[in-house]
Amino acid sequence: MQELMLFLQRQALGDEFQITKTFFEIWELIMDRVNESGDFYRDDFINRDVHNDALKVMMNYVDKNYMKNITLHEIASAGGVSRSLCNTIFHTYTQMTPIEYIMHFRTRKVADLLQSGDLSMSEIAEQTGFSSASYMTETFKKFYRFSPREYKKNLKS
Repeated sequence: MQELMLFLQRQALGDEFQITKTFFEIWELIMDRVNESGDFYRDDFINRDVHNDALKVMMNYVDKNYMKNITLHEIASAGGVSRSLCNTIFHTYTQMTPIEYIMHFRTRKVADLLQSGDLSMSEIAEQTGFSSASYMTETFKKFYRFSPREYKKNLKS
């Protein structure tokens, strides 16, 4: 993570692509650490707020099912909460709705697949739970400010 932070400090203004890419890499490292350390201060931290358990379960549900067409009802059910409380919990802790969180998660997976392979856009869309390559591209642009093709092209240069 220190290497990523140093990289960010060295980036010139105007290189938003690299800064955004690095930000998402840092975010993914943080999420990986949170998922790996399920017992991280469990007694002191999680017990203070019962919604943390529900959030963790719901985030894990998204992690395991992002490639499917999952609904708010399914996410809420996984966490044992109502749809309304699910929205509240996600917004409180992530500043996103559950559906926005799914889209963000999927676009991170798209970025991973763009970096690691030569799949077509349709194949990537199918593997990441998007209904079409065009919808995937539209959603990807919202988070990365680049189309998937532009993102991949920038990776190679």
